[in-house]
Amino acid sequence: MKAIVRIPNISWRDGRPRFNPGPKLRKLGFKGEDLRHGAGADVSSAGKDGDWFTLRETEDWAKAKSEEITRRRAQARQKGRKIPPLGGEGRTAKPAGVGGYTIEALFDDLWRSKHFQSKAASTQRDYRMKAEAFAKFEPHLWGVLARDMTPAAVHGLHEKLWAAKGLAMANGMVAVMRLAYSIARKRGAGGVRDNPCRELGLPTPKPRLRCASAQEIAALMAAADAIEPSVGDAIALALFTGQRQGDVLALTEAGMSEGRIKLRQRKTGAVVSVQALAPLIARLAAIRERNRLEGRVTPTIVAHPRTGRAWNADNFRHRYADVRALAKETCESVADFHFADLRDTAVTWLHRAGCDIAEIASVTGHSEKTVYTILKHYLVIDETTNDRAMTKLGAWLDKEGVRV
Repeated sequence: MKAIVRIPNISWRDGRPRFNPGPKLRKLGFKGEDLRHGAGADVSSAGKDGDWFTLRETEDWAKAKSEEITRRRAQARQKGRKIPPLGGEGRTAKPAGVGGYTIEALFDDLWRSKHFQSKAASTQRDYRMKAEAFAKFEPHLWGVLARDMTPAAVHGLHEKLWAAKGLAMANGMVAVMRLAYSIARKRGAGGVRDNPCRELGLPTPKPRLRCASAQEIAALMAAADAIEPSVGDAIALALFTGQRQGDVLALTEAGMSEGRIKLRQRKTGAVVSVQALAPLIARLAAIRERNRLEGRVTPTIVAHPRTGRAWNADNFRHRYADVRALAKETCESVADFHFADLRDTAVTWLHRAGCDIAEIASVTGHSEKTVYTILKHYLVIDETTNDRAMTKLGAWLDKEGVRV
């Protein structure tokens, strides 16, 4: 079998290499050329004029050409943009694309990496959204050399982001850049040897802990049934299964079997099988009857009322906000209640009902190994938990006859 050597933009004919740029590269000014000594191409080699490049020489030449391509692309994108100062005391921004491997190329490599592509679709969208926010917040950043970024520069950028977008968003944006640097460093791309986003000692925002009361849930359900019953369907599913919004919106009838809701979590891949309680069974029956009366066949249990298809995450978020606004008229405390808080609520209610760690994990889909740490985020330590603990202690004291 004949071996085929693949190098970007290089074609081979009878063992002779040639640089063949595509239409996009030709627009940037690149032209095709034979890769041989004395013919315009240049590598550090002892080859004689007229000799064709060896495989190693071709690889070296292609690597240098790749850096030139990256530089020209950055220059083309940055043309006409103003270059504001980059956050960080003493940091001077360099013109776009000077020298090769830029921050833009760094992120491009992240998007192509197997590590990124193995992430859930929602995670990929989140990473790309944060990178786009970077580009809008500091437009010149894309043209800065990746190897020239320093911890001081990243720290300064983080402080600016914190002031403009909040601590959680600033930390998330720096975390995506940290991942991009980690992959580039492992590959040795662009001379990146260090990760300037590591060990910055950034402050961590306090975890959001929000558990709904029965009155708040009642107000949300009443508002949803008044203006958008499908939002109420999603609230009920999230509350009684403890699942994330993406999994709730993607749930189909195929996931319903023998009174159970079975699914594979999109974010973690964990498989859960949750028994449907009576209130949820009643809600599911109402959904089917509503669809029957309206002559609608839907691919998912929670469906957009007009299209009959699954909700788009952004559209659903806005519609949930409408429901919450209406619910606020009768229950003001729901004003700060997010849909994601239903997962916190489900876990907290399970805990209040006396479920142990293994039981909670079997519903939420977390492993028992990590559930101790996760409970710190999802459990709201409240008087109900305290009262149950003290009641148990009191019963034990009476049983043992302890008197003080």
